[in-house]
Amino acid sequence: MYERILVPLDGSELAEAVLPVAEQMAKGLGARLDLLSIVEEDVVAAIANPMGGRYAAQVEASAQTVAKDYLAKVADRLKLPKDKVKTKVMVAMVPEAIVREAEKGPGTLIVLSTHGRSGVGRWVLGSVADKVLHATKAPLLLYRAREDQSLTRAGGEIRSMVVPVDGSELAEDVLPHVKVLAGALGLKVTLVRISSVLPPYYGGSWFYTYTYPEGMLAEIEKDAEEYLKKKAQELKAQSVKDVFTVQSRGSAAVQIVDLVRSTPGSMAVISTHGRSGVGRWVLGSVADRVVQGAGAPVLVIRS
Repeated sequence: MYERILVPLDGSELAEAVLPVAEQMAKGLGARLDLLSIVEEDVVAAIANPMGGRYAAQVEASAQTVAKDYLAKVADRLKLPKDKVKTKVMVAMVPEAIVREAEKGPGTLIVLSTHGRSGVGRWVLGSVADKVLHATKAPLLLYRAREDQSLTRAGGEIRSMVVPVDGSELAEDVLPHVKVLAGALGLKVTLVRISSVLPPYYGGSWFYTYTYPEGMLAEIEKDAEEYLKKKAQELKAQSVKDVFTVQSRGSAAVQIVDLVRSTPGSMAVISTHGRSGVGRWVLGSVADRVVQGAGAPVLVIRS
C-alpha cells in the first residue's frame, strides 16, 4: 500500500518537523523516503533583474544548487540506508509540483508540515497544505507545526492511532490503512464513535437547541457500542493486536482533538468525507478542524 514517503521541504525547521514521523514510517513500512525541494518560479522571476545582470537562468541554477546541498545534508541526518533515501529539486509552483510528484509513483504517502516560515525562498505551508489536500488523491499526513511544539525536538515517535468512524462506508475507507500501519509500526488503535448533538438553529426571533430524547440517545449509544465492537473484532482478525474503543457525545472535531491530545504519541487517521445527517458528521470539515487543533500528525484519506 505504501511504497514511497514523499516529504516536501522548504528549508525551515518547522517544515522539517515531520521528518521523525516520515522516517519512522519509512523504516516500518520498508518504503523509500523522497525528499523534495521546490524552487518557486515566481520567486525566481522576482529576484531576476536583467538590467542589473541577474538573469532568470542564473538565479534558477543558483537556487537549485542551494536546494540540492540542503537536501543532501538532511538526507545525511536520516538513519536510513542510502538506497532508501532519494532527493529531488524541481522548479515549479509548489502545490502543483507536490501533487504531480505524488502521482508519479503508486503507493505514495505525502507527509507535510502545515506551516513553514514565509519569505524569499520559503513557502507559506498552511496555504500549500490546504491546496494539496484538495487536489491530491494520495494519502496525506499533515502536522501543524509550531515553534514551541516541534516533532523534530520532541522525538516524534508515533505509538498509537485515534481512528474516528461514523458508521458510513466512506469513513471506513481508512480501516485498510489502519491495518497496514498498525501491523508495520506496531501501533495501538483506538476506534472512536461520537454521537453528535445537533447545534442551535434560528427560527424567527428565537434560537432553538435540539436534544435527543433520553431513550433515543441511549439507543444510539448502544448501536455505537455494538458497531465499534464489530469493527474492533474485524481488525483483530486481521492481526491488529491492540484495539480499543471509545464512544463519546458532542462535537466530533472537539472530541477527536481532546482524545488525540490526551493520548501521548498518537496520530489521528480520518476520512475527508462522511455522510451528513442525524448521528453522522461531515468529515471534510471535521478533518480540517482536527488538523488545526490536534497538535499531532493527522493522516487524511481521500474517500
